[in-house]
Amino acid sequence: MDRKVISVFNNKGGVGKTNIIWNLGISLADKGKKVLFIDFDPQCNLSIAIIGYKDFETCLDTSNAFPFGKTIRAYAQPYSQVQGNTEIYLEKPKYHNSHWENVDIIPGDFWLNNFADYLNVGSDVTGGTGIYRFLLIQTLIEKLEEKIKLTMIMFLLI
Repeated sequence: MDRKVISVFNNKGGVGKTNIIWNLGISLADKGKKVLFIDFDPQCNLSIAIIGYKDFETCLDTSNAFPFGKTIRAYAQPYSQVQGNTEIYLEKPKYHNSHWENVDIIPGDFWLNNFADYLNVGSDVTGGTGIYRFLLIQTLIEKLEEKIKLTMIMFLLI
């Protein structure tokens, strides 16, 4: 089965990005498709809706064992700082029903606001020194495929 990546992006808030991803993902899960949500929105509404605010808060907790928590930050921050110790944590939905059996999520993180500021489209890209930062999503997908033999339909919320 070929994997599909569907990405919804708009810098303006309140345009329905989370709603579109939620409804499309659940509809496909209901049809038996395996769905992975990647919440790349600093508001994290999709994560909170899927795993609940208490479990989401736990994902944000940092410790010696989990220095970046168990969110997208655990992959994105070490990757962007070229540390190489990236981790991917998948969560299951809080409320299980027939729709949710095929659903996983990589929770978002409020830290993504800082990450957006870190991306410099100017001289970093034209000089070639920061182009790898823009490959974060592709490398994340490749690592997922390597780690869990991914054949899922994937949704990316930006």
